[in-house]
Amino acid sequence: MVELEQLRKLSARVGADPLLVQAAGGNTSLKDDGIMWIKASGTWLKDAQARDIFVPLDHAAIMSALAQN
Repeated sequence: MVELEQLRKLSARVGADPLLVQAAGGNTSLKDDGIMWIKASGTWLKDAQARDIFVPLDHAAIMSALAQN
């Protein structure tokens, strides 16, 4: 997926700059074709290209669960 690779590149670049981030570097995410790719808690943004730090979540399932509450 091209968009996820672009997110990985951007996240790693931003995460490597201490003037732009604090601690683990915040969060980045992408919504593509019903899947939300979110940086996993406890991972470093700067490691986005070196490690698999993004977690896929089914956006429709999340919205459905929220609507039930």
